[in-house]
Amino acid sequence: MFLFAVPLFVGGLATVLVNQFRPVAELSSTDSSSDGDSVPAKGARLGPSKNDALSDYIPKRTEILKTKAAKQPRQASFAVISFDSYRKVGEVEEFVKVSRLDVVAVQMRIPL
Repeated sequence: MFLFAVPLFVGGLATVLVNQFRPVAELSSTDSSSDGDSVPAKGARLGPSKNDALSDYIPKRTEILKTKAAKQPRQASFAVISFDSYRKVGEVEEFVKVSRLDVVAVQMRIPL
């Protein structure tokens, strides 16, 4: 069992290390859909552009989701929020509270 596990572990570790230093492909900085109804093309950017203020973006997307919900009341709609840097839990909780958002799921990446 040990002779099988060691090469498997070393192979996985090598893959992680090689991919760690591989440059990340640049994503498009434009939104893939103007009305939020279409599915973005592979590699398209979701969410606001790097320089867009969230104070403008969130109300705009909230209205799009409300309109979509009115048109299709039985279909669930969701929005994704990604921060450009690591935030403390309290900062994220305050942001969600102030923005009056309902959180369905949270994904975190632990900084190396």
